[in-house]
Amino acid sequence: IRRMAFFNRLYAIQRMVIKRNTGIYLNYQKNARVQIMGKTHSHNNSGNMWRYSKSVNTFEGKDTSIDFVEIVGRENLKKINNLVLNSKTAEEAEEYFKLINKLNLRQNTTSYNILFKRIKDYEDKVENHYKNMKKEKIVMDVFTYNSILNSYTKTNKSIKKVEDVYEDMKRSKVEPNEYTYNQLINFYCSINEVEKAKEYFDMLYHQIEEKKGRRMEESGEEEGRGRKEGIDVVSYNSLLNYYSKSKNMKRADECFKDMIKKEDSKVKPTTTTLNLLIICASQCGDKEKLQEYVSYFDEYGLEYDRNTFNSLIKFYAKDGQLEKSESYYNKMVYHMNIKPNILTYSTIFQYFNEKVIDSMYKQMINLDQLKPHIHCLNTLINRYSRLKKTEKVLYYFNEISSSNQEPNITSYFILFQHFSFVDKQFKAIEYYYQHLLYRNNIKPTLEIYQLIF
Repeated sequence: IRRMAFFNRLYAIQRMVIKRNTGIYLNYQKNARVQIMGKTHSHNNSGNMWRYSKSVNTFEGKDTSIDFVEIVGRENLKKINNLVLNSKTAEEAEEYFKLINKLNLRQNTTSYNILFKRIKDYEDKVENHYKNMKKEKIVMDVFTYNSILNSYTKTNKSIKKVEDVYEDMKRSKVEPNEYTYNQLINFYCSINEVEKAKEYFDMLYHQIEEKKGRRMEESGEEEGRGRKEGIDVVSYNSLLNYYSKSKNMKRADECFKDMIKKEDSKVKPTTTTLNLLIICASQCGDKEKLQEYVSYFDEYGLEYDRNTFNSLIKFYAKDGQLEKSESYYNKMVYHMNIKPNILTYSTIFQYFNEKVIDSMYKQMINLDQLKPHIHCLNTLINRYSRLKKTEKVLYYFNEISSSNQEPNITSYFILFQHFSFVDKQFKAIEYYYQHLLYRNNIKPTLEIYQLIF
């Protein structure tokens, strides 16, 4: 009777899950240990006899290339969740996730949250599972909504989806947290909807102040001490990035001043913060503000990065202060951890004289071993075109082919424009027939035809 009861229990439990290279299927396996009612039983090689063992509390198999999963109530769900979490690909994560249904276990909020973490880069997969959760009426928490938003905010095509998820969150009476608002702020700034981003920024600020007020009333704590909530530097940087792109110096400065008023380590300016302000001041031509923002590096103990140097080199070169621009270049060269890149040299090629350009081009190729891309060479061609140096224009135009690249429509436009400036129309016609006429991947514009003929 004991033996019959034992085997009835054995076959009543779900099958063991075996993962092989060919896929995932369900089966029993010899030499495996199975846990029944808190006790462990092992199968021998000689037949169908299962041996009881008190000493082993977990299942195991002798074949280490096979992953076994015990199917024993709630513990099995945890083990499948771990398989999903540690899966190498999104497809593998979904295969493990399907086992929950196959083994008659109910998928819960935690299971979906773990799955969303693994498939966040695949918007279509996230959307399908989001619909399944709603269909199965599985409760969603703030982590679920944040995972879905994380996927949707990665593309500008999902604006309506982002708004729908946020509305669903409100209908479900799930309170957004700091991470929710930061995602929305970054998303709306990336699509130039700064007013919408500012709206969520204010909502986050209001929510934080309310929480602080409640805590102070309930426990008399000091405001914000030991708490993780707050508007972090990422939210401010997102707003500053938009203001910089839209050349709105006034709003950028107001945002920065509001930022530094807060005595919170989470909103302490970073190098990225000051770089965005320097770019904004540079684009607006505001020298005083630029120098003010540069002074904050020392005040907050921050170091310049490559973007800082490139912004300052470009600002002073564009302003005609070539010596000061070159001094920042020299600081960059002698910096231990930062070296000039193609953007650095492109700025120099755009504003400096012929002697400096030739010297810097050799340094870029020989010392820094940087390969000039098409935009860098176009900058050189355009610079020498403005200097009316036909020989140099043709040299750098031919350098495009020498560096295993092909001239683009901008390269040809600059070249034909140069021939027009120096009154070499026949040269323009010659290059059109030799280089451009039979290029199937480039269609000349009306402006190019006008320059040639």
